[in-house]
Amino acid sequence: MSKYLHYLNGRFVKEDELLISPRDLGFSRGFGVFNHLKTYNGRPFKLEGNLTRLMRSAELIGLKHNYSITQLAGIVKELLSKNDDGNDKEIRIILSGGVSNSLLQTSEATLLMIVDSLSLLEREIYEKGVKLNSVKFTRHIPEAKSTSYIEGVRQTWIGKQGGFYQPLFFSDSQVYEAAKSNVFVVKKGKIYTPKNNIFKGGTRNVLVDDLKNELKIIEEDFKLDFLLSADEVFLASSGKEIVPVVKVNETTIGSGKVGSITKLVMETFQEFTNSDRWR
Repeated sequence: MSKYLHYLNGRFVKEDELLISPRDLGFSRGFGVFNHLKTYNGRPFKLEGNLTRLMRSAELIGLKHNYSITQLAGIVKELLSKNDDGNDKEIRIILSGGVSNSLLQTSEATLLMIVDSLSLLEREIYEKGVKLNSVKFTRHIPEAKSTSYIEGVRQTWIGKQGGFYQPLFFSDSQVYEAAKSNVFVVKKGKIYTPKNNIFKGGTRNVLVDDLKNELKIIEEDFKLDFLLSADEVFLASSGKEIVPVVKVNETTIGSGKVGSITKLVMETFQEFTNSDRWR
């Protein structure tokens, strides 16, 4: 249980007070959206961009609410102030459909912000990489980060039995993303990431937009065969940053070790988060 204060519909509450109605559409029907943000040196990373993506997700699924980006940013900053203990944090922001006895929104949307200590994976994972298992699956409204994660949860559990880190979703036409991360492929010195039918996460956007001069990433859809024949593969997510991938299914990626370009991306991203460029 988190030691921090959280936010629920206008109140700053302890973990055991972080309660929503079982009639909330987010709980009863999976009708909600969310986004993660983290702090570096106590400052919320790319706050406006994270909140803009949350708002866009709500718009895409038709979730109605009365919040503005300015209001949400103010709540985040006050929440961080109330939890200021010198440690960096992760905040999960959730907007759901509110209480209803039908499939329609009949009350105000529910807004939650859940705070935890910042945690990355074990150092060994960043040094040795992870395995993914490919799963043929296309998310509904993939450009939105919705709370509907049935297949993600199910396939992550199945994959865990085989030692896989996350499922990698794909179709006959393209690779999409992992259950909780965007995916990147390195081939002949060039870095590729899918352009369409995905949620464009915050870390992905930093690599593609903020670091475009350093990394020169190509946004282009590709099929699973292209990924399996890659020299390197890595994942990007707000929670775990850059995670190297050394195996997909039974196929070893490149040399089976963390590649030089993946290491460069990891170092470049870390330098960016430690700099004043995003503040």
